[in-house]
Amino acid sequence: MGGTLSTSPAPLNKAKPFAHIDAMRAFAVMLVVVAHAGLGLIIPGGSGVTIFFTISGFIITYLMLRERDKTGGFSLGGFYFRRAVKIAPPLILAVVIPTLIYAIFEDINWGGLHRAGLLLLQLDESIRLV
Repeated sequence: MGGTLSTSPAPLNKAKPFAHIDAMRAFAVMLVVVAHAGLGLIIPGGSGVTIFFTISGFIITYLMLRERDKTGGFSLGGFYFRRAVKIAPPLILAVVIPTLIYAIFEDINWGGLHRAGLLLLQLDESIRLV
């Protein structure tokens, strides 16, 4: 039974390649949240936006280059689909749950809510303009 004994411990879990960057992105989000909570004169919320988008741009570029290296190409449609699958569920919950809570405790002006929903649907037009 000759074999080699490994002295290195087995990894407990796969670490995210940019966990430290996720922490920086969370800090940037907190800058914005605190600034919107009324401390905008003390906390630079605009800096948080700049930091967040800079880091997001780095991560998106990394993902695009990684896909190109793995597959030899890049599918923009596939990239947008994966982002939509990742972002849509929490977005839908963030809209539906408060609306249901509001509907339970208040009379809803459904016509106004309908117009607000139509404005949200125009998000795709904003994306096309970018």
